[in-house]
Amino acid sequence: MTPVAFHVTADELKALSSTQAVDALRDLLYAEAKLLGIPLTGVNVPMAVTTRDGGVDAEVICPIEVTGHNGVLRAGYTCYQVKTGDFSASRKTDIKTILLRPASKRKSKPTANDLNDRVKECLDRNGTLIVVLFGSDAVDRTPDATVIAFRKYLTDIDLRYGSAAIEIWRVNQMVNLISNVTGLSLKLK
Repeated sequence: MTPVAFHVTADELKALSSTQAVDALRDLLYAEAKLLGIPLTGVNVPMAVTTRDGGVDAEVICPIEVTGHNGVLRAGYTCYQVKTGDFSASRKTDIKTILLRPASKRKSKPTANDLNDRVKECLDRNGTLIVVLFGSDAVDRTPDATVIAFRKYLTDIDLRYGSAAIEIWRVNQMVNLISNVTGLSLKLK
């Protein structure tokens, strides 16, 4: 158990702005990479949070075959999209926001060309797309319902995306991950 002085709360994470949330993810990714001896140059988290990013706030190229000390990194290519506030990722509009270019969200039959550029690159490289929710702890009514909904939506776009590696990290998971990085948890207190 993390000592209470270092334990961040869900309310503290929910209060973060999008810039602060991306900064926290940056610190978390660098801490994990350093702990595992992975080159820090494999971690890319641009500081320009409010510019168009092609649907990706962070990317990591991890040359090891293990998920790591805290499970933050995945082997191979991983892209992270950060969301704050009440964004739950479980509604169809949320899924479209993550996956599609802004101009394509209203299309009834989007194609692979309508995917956000960097999301498409991640999927085409058989990478892992991780949606990091700093404000929502919405619980799926059935196991993996949100991930299944993402895959179904992607399958409707292109069958090759039906087995896409997608993860949803909710605020309760972020509390535990961040609380295990003492400097980061103290920074957010």
